Amino acid sequence: AGIHLVLTYTIFSDGRMLLTEETTINPEVPILPRIGLRITADPALQQSVWYGFGQETYPDRKACGTLKRYEKPVANGHENYYVRPQEYDDHMECRIFALRGEHGGFAVFGSRPLSMKAIPYTSEQLDDADHIWELPESKNVYLYADAHVTGLGNASCGAEVFPPYQVVPGHYRYSLTLVPFAPDADPVALKNAVDPPEYAPEPDLSEPLPGLYRERLYHRYRDPSDPDIRASLGYV
Repeated sequence: AGIHLVLTYTIFSDGRMLLTEETTINPEVPILPRIGLRITADPALQQSVWYGFGQETYPDRKACGTLKRYEKPVANGHENYYVRPQEYDDHMECRIFALRGEHGGFAVFGSRPLSMKAIPYTSEQLDDADHIWELPESKNVYLYADAHVTGLGNASCGAEVFPPYQVVPGHYRYSLTLVPFAPDADPVALKNAVDPPEYAPEPDLSEPLPGLYRERLYHRYRDPSDPDIRASLGYV
């Protein structure tokens, strides 16, 4: 098989669940859109709360992001502001993301900041529709928690996604913690209350990681429209 996936679940007596994912992608596999999880949530959980970037942001489109607390209802399909239904509403650098309803909810945070969102459609449903009115009636809420996401690129009038912003073949490992909370709880405060591990420090870059994998994981943001950056990445 081209992709090997191992999921390990650890459930604690207080209701927390730790999920560790290890993914190995073989070299013959093309660039993937994301590595992460899609959680099907109770449709009664219609309010999203998170601490991360509030604007729609992606690995190569995050200079506009502002890191703070945000809260909004889970958007319905008709609020998808693209003419053709497609990928939308990712929020990079999320420290914690929660879904809540009248009777409480649950929060998700990772061993590192994640790209997260809550929308009423699966990626397959968005891909199958050519117009917004073709989207099916939403019956669920889907929470996406992604450790790695391929950027958007600009293929319509420019370059494809630059290599540092691609999910390429290699070995990936990350973990998620899911925590339930009561109606009167502040979900953003939960991350410090459940004693999670701190975010891993930056690794020793002298480790023999594959070039693109190393560059993509541990680079600082580089503006793809900057001529010097484009030249350094091999584009003219």
